[in-house]
This record gives sequence, C-alpha cells and structure tokens, in this order.
Amino acid sequence: MKQKKLQTLSLPDRIASTLRGEVINLLEPGQRLETEPVLAKRFDCSIGTLRTAVKLLEEDGLVERRQGIGTFVVNKTGKPIAILVDCDISQWGFSFFYQRLMTSLIRYFDQEKVSHRFYLGTRLFSEATNHLSCRSFLHDLSHNKFAGVIEACTRVDEGWMSELRAKELPIVGVYSVENTVSPDIDAAMREGLVSLLDQGCEKVGVLSWGMEIDGWMQRLIDGLVAEMGLDPSKCKLFEPLNIKAEQGWQTASKLARMIKQDKSCDGLIFADEMLLGEIALPLIKLGIDIPKDVKIASVSHKGSGISMPFPLTQLEFDPEAIAQQMGKMLLDFVSGRPVENQNIMIAPKIRERMIVPSAMA
Repeated sequence: MKQKKLQTLSLPDRIASTLRGEVINLLEPGQRLETEPVLAKRFDCSIGTLRTAVKLLEEDGLVERRQGIGTFVVNKTGKPIAILVDCDISQWGFSFFYQRLMTSLIRYFDQEKVSHRFYLGTRLFSEATNHLSCRSFLHDLSHNKFAGVIEACTRVDEGWMSELRAKELPIVGVYSVENTVSPDIDAAMREGLVSLLDQGCEKVGVLSWGMEIDGWMQRLIDGLVAEMGLDPSKCKLFEPLNIKAEQGWQTASKLARMIKQDKSCDGLIFADEMLLGEIALPLIKLGIDIPKDVKIASVSHKGSGISMPFPLTQLEFDPEAIAQQMGKMLLDFVSGRPVENQNIMIAPKIRERMIVPSAMA
C-alpha cells in the first residue's frame, strides 16, 4: 500500500499513523491502549488532538472506545482481508493446490488474529473471460469493505484492478498480479525434463489442462528446449487437454497408441497431479508398463494424499508454505512495512518415488 509522507500529514494524522503501526505490529485484539493523558504527553499534544487521531483509528476499524474504560484494539488490520477465489470450487478437477491454499490462508490469518472474508465465484476453469463472476467482491470493493486482497485462481480484469489501485489497496496473488508468491512451474518443468532425459528418455511429452492462458505453457516448453540446447523433437507439448469427467480414457487410449505402437513417446511430464491420476491409471489398464514403456514425472502438492502404484519423479510444492508467504506479504503491505521482494518464486522439491512393497501387492 502506498504511504503518504509523514511530513505532509497533519499532527492528528501523524499520531494516528504511529498508533496504527503499534496496533498492527505490537498489540493484540482485546488489549487496551495507553490512557489519553499518557498518550497526549507522549505525543506532546492536547487531549483534543489525541482524540482526533484515535477517531481515525476507530474509522479504520482498528480500535473502539469504551466509555469510562478506555480504548481497545478490536482488529489488527481494521477492515478484513479479502480472499478472492473467482471460480466454482465444486467443479470437477478443481486443483488440490487451491483447496489446500484456501485452507492454509484461513489458518494463517486466524493465527495472526486478522479477520478475513472469502469471496467465491461461479466461473468454470474453461471459461475464457477476465470478467469477475463474484459480484459480492465488486460490491464490497466499491464500498471500501476490506483492507487488502489475496487473489487465487482468478483471472485479472483491468477494471477492478484499476479500482484497487485508485483506492491504494494492496493485492497479492499466485500468478496474475504485480505482487506474487508463485510455484515455480518453470523450475518444475525443467527438473522433470532433466530427470526423464537422465533416465534415458528420448521423446518426452508434456500434458497440461486445456485452460492454459495465452499459450504460456507452450512458450515455457519452447524456452526450456532452447535453453538446454535440445532437439525440439525430444520434448513437445501435447495439445492441451480439455478433459472432463470420465474422458481420461479417451486421452489415455491415444497415448497408449503413441507409446506402444508408434514409439513416439517414452516419457511424460504432467503439469498437475490430478491430471496424472486421470490419465496414468487408465494407461495401466490399457497394458502400458510404467516405467518400462514410459517414464513419468509430475507436479505434486504436499499433503494431497494422491499416490501412484509405480515409480515416478514428483515435483512437489507445498501450498501451506506458499499461503504463509502470501499472507505475510499482504500484511506487510497493509501495515506499511517494507516488502523487499514483491515476486517470490517457490521452487519444487524433487522426490524420486519408488514403489514400496505394499504398493506392489
């Protein structure tokens, strides 16, 4: 959040700015501020000036005055934090990453004693629109109902983003905004490709969901091939998959022909572990021996509980760690603390998962 220079503020504004920082960074909800005489002496001001400053904190929702008792902290950020997830979370294929991210954000803000409010949309993944489906978010934005925004699984519309900037409200997102904490998918794809090439693969295919925006996955793969000096035939992005429920068999059948008959694929990288489950298990039913016929690397997410009965390279991200970084960055913006790195990339942990005896039984 942009901060006005203190020297341009009136005395009540300067006092309020100092007290606001103390409320956010030092005090907890329920704690009482120092008495008016003590604060007036500390800031070398009149009781009237001090009350004007405290009134500003009341208007922000940070404190409340209780007649004859004192002034108490009620909320460390004043207005709640908005958590915007502008998609239908009940739809088939909703990523475990975002499920765990949402839960972890709730846990983080609860631990920090910061109020928060969820805004859920109805947009489907496959809808190619940047307009928000969550009308309640747009309403509350126009009425100044929150102190900052966490964005996840939301396509950015310049309309509401411009309004955020005009109101000087900070936003932290996963991919599409100026302040981000993101899984380093580039690193995951690179490590997956390196792992499969090291295992002797010569024709690697990459599978991703069909809602990839503006061809970014294709550019990523092309960039990796050029960076690593590979023959482009060694790694290619298969046509993005618009797989719906129970359509995994169709795609698996095509891949099985490529692997067994055409010999045009001996390695697969999955950009999402739910996609892996939808395709890999039908491959086994179709007679594909993993890893003899095809070796696999896949993005995965810590805590998902998804397990495969074959060895593979897991490119594991931790949604909880990402949520904590996102929450901390946003609270730093809200409180006016400096944020040194506004674009944090979280690298995956590389796990070579071998079959355990119970999985072979």
